[in-house]
Amino acid sequence: MIVHFRLVVCGLLLAFVLPGTLAMAGISTIAITGTDAPGILGGIFSSVVAGPVNGVGNLVFQATLENGFGGVASTDDDGIWLFDGTSATLVAREGNGNVPDVLGANFQAFSDLAIDATGNIVVRASLETGPGGVTSDSNQGAWRYSGGVGELAARTGAGNTPGVGGGDFSFIPLTLQVARNGLWVHNGTLALGVAGVTLTNDRGLWSYDSGGTDTLIAREETSSVPGVLSAEFDVFGPPSANTNGQTSFVGSLKLDVSITMANRVGIWQYTGASGTLIARTGVGGVPGAVGENYTTLDTLTQNSLGQIAMRATLNVVSDTGIWLYTSGVGTLLARSATGGVPNVAGANFDSFDTPLLNDAGQVLVRANLEIGPGGVTATSDSGLWLLDGAGSLVVRTGSGGVPGLPGANFLDLTTYSLNSQGQIALAATLETGIGGIGSSNDSGLWAIDPFGNSQLIAQEGDVLEGRTVATLDFLGGPGAGDSQASGWNNAGQLAFQAIFTNGDSGLFLFSPTSADFDADGDVDADDLAEWEPAFGMNNNADADGDGDSDGADFLIWQRQWGTGVPAIAAAVPEPNARVLLLLAGAMVCQFSRILRKK
Repeated sequence: MIVHFRLVVCGLLLAFVLPGTLAMAGISTIAITGTDAPGILGGIFSSVVAGPVNGVGNLVFQATLENGFGGVASTDDDGIWLFDGTSATLVAREGNGNVPDVLGANFQAFSDLAIDATGNIVVRASLETGPGGVTSDSNQGAWRYSGGVGELAARTGAGNTPGVGGGDFSFIPLTLQVARNGLWVHNGTLALGVAGVTLTNDRGLWSYDSGGTDTLIAREETSSVPGVLSAEFDVFGPPSANTNGQTSFVGSLKLDVSITMANRVGIWQYTGASGTLIARTGVGGVPGAVGENYTTLDTLTQNSLGQIAMRATLNVVSDTGIWLYTSGVGTLLARSATGGVPNVAGANFDSFDTPLLNDAGQVLVRANLEIGPGGVTATSDSGLWLLDGAGSLVVRTGSGGVPGLPGANFLDLTTYSLNSQGQIALAATLETGIGGIGSSNDSGLWAIDPFGNSQLIAQEGDVLEGRTVATLDFLGGPGAGDSQASGWNNAGQLAFQAIFTNGDSGLFLFSPTSADFDADGDVDADDLAEWEPAFGMNNNADADGDGDSDGADFLIWQRQWGTGVPAIAAAVPEPNARVLLLLAGAMVCQFSRILRKK
């Protein structure tokens, strides 16, 4: 038995020094105009719009069809397709019936799409009035599709309002908020005059899980307000849902003796039907700003841990900041006009966009700087910052450091997303006249990791599918635990759209090299240096996506050596003695456990 065991270990070690099949980073074509539209015989794509991608590279997208091909007319030339990583499948189409749970009806238009972790889809759509008995009061709704089979989730005028017996929705938001586990939440409005609904109680907050459980979370006038005794809700802002069933939103209260214009706005977080007040205007208690009050609370983002990041203003004129709340405890991350700008000594923040928050608690924000302090000029006053711990500058306009384009400067940071690995996808334009940048190549897409190692994914002027790229963009957003859709996932895959100089457009999926552990665009010795300390300890070098760093990940690294962008022409490396010892020790332990069981 001992001899056989040694042979097994030696054989496994030999496997790690033999070259294997290369798995390179690359760009896959999803759909392109002028080509066949799957599911419609003779149909041809006329336009395509980039949609969200889930964690395994499935994405849903909307497209229109060329009229006159395959019998397509203006009444049925819009549809929804699912790309499963290999091919696209038609999910829904306007004007051809097949509306789930509304017999005889036709879809008329699609306004938003979402996809969960398992590839299930939620579609927000309107129906054609007339067919199927649809009226202007019942022509709006949302539908779920699982495995190609659809079902109605919610619809106006159809009586399906959770928690309001006999009530009807009069409005369902056009933008979907769907968490990775399929939980959909919305701040809809009820139809007046039905089930006791009036102008004072027609607004609320509802959730729908993928198992078919629909819940009224809170409602105007009829629900108590957590943290504010005897108050009543008035307006519910767009909610955010996570995979743990938590729903957060910015809301306002009805005015009365104790509720004034100064203190009526707050942020609440619900877990099921249990709510907590997180922050409120006009009542003090601002973290990092003793004696001051919030005057506005802007749109928030929430991660799967229940943390909330928000932008807010204080009672000092034009004083804005970014805060992070964890279990109800707030931390000031950045504030205007107070210095402390990471990596820009002497500078002041001037304004902030809505922050993005990932599942690691990192906050990404696009901000503008005051012109003057710290040498900031009108061409170098915008950037992206990660606000975690001391904070760090990711990229900045007018200051060089454009990945893959030495000597170039960013001009405008147009679209961005943050995943749970701390990696950032960025669409940006470049200054012309320097670094070889002109009007024909002044925009691009980049992937940037937490350590500043970055990769130029595609640039204006590149050729994709035999066509020259004119513009590039993708669906931005958190890309992590928040329920906002994004084209950037935790595996570093980016679904993006290209418009070409000939007027065509296409959808593409960028997938990184899995053994590129330092995210610099290639697989080399530096990635081995990342793998060695992670071996058996954490998943910082997890090439096979199984949640740990082990010998299997080393094998993938060894097979991918020399791949990536830019590719490195080199001999396949042999593992050093320390690596072999690590592998041998791990394998001996594993096989010893196996033998003890026999």
